[in-house]
Amino acid sequence: METKTTVSRMRLLPLFLITFFGLAPMVAAFVLFFGNFHQQLEPQHNGNLLSPVIPLTHQGKPDIQDKSSLNVGQWQLVTLKATKGTSACSVSTDPATINPNNQKLEKIIQALGRESHRVKNGEVCLKPSLRQVMPKGADVASGIVDPLNNLIMIYPENASHKDIFQDIKRLLKYSKLG
Repeated sequence: METKTTVSRMRLLPLFLITFFGLAPMVAAFVLFFGNFHQQLEPQHNGNLLSPVIPLTHQGKPDIQDKSSLNVGQWQLVTLKATKGTSACSVSTDPATINPNNQKLEKIIQALGRESHRVKNGEVCLKPSLRQVMPKGADVASGIVDPLNNLIMIYPENASHKDIFQDIKRLLKYSKLG
């Protein structure tokens, strides 16, 4: 009699295993989907992400004072300079007077390695109407400009190299533009 019970249990074992492995994933998916198990994701960026982005062109014309620094079609790490009132902002090309922030951005571009050809360094003088995007009380900041000439991220002047590097590297990884 014991052998009959053991044999009947052995015949039912495959049925139980198939039912378990068939229903267990569906039950787990149902619990995970309708249960409140998801966590609020932390932002993956280090700078101030601008939403909405600030276009540096307005109706096809540059909306900044220095039009020569625009590199359409390429990612840009830029030094943002805010103008006060109607005063002009000077963009220096003389190596002796180059802003230390530009040197920091150039080192970040070099650290990108084979992706460095996709990124240019520059300075942008913002018109007074765009001053509100600058960090509070700052006249100089760093920023990332996308290939469509939209200012998408801003960093304070004292932002670490590592933070800017991580953000631009992530943008280049997922972008096919530039």
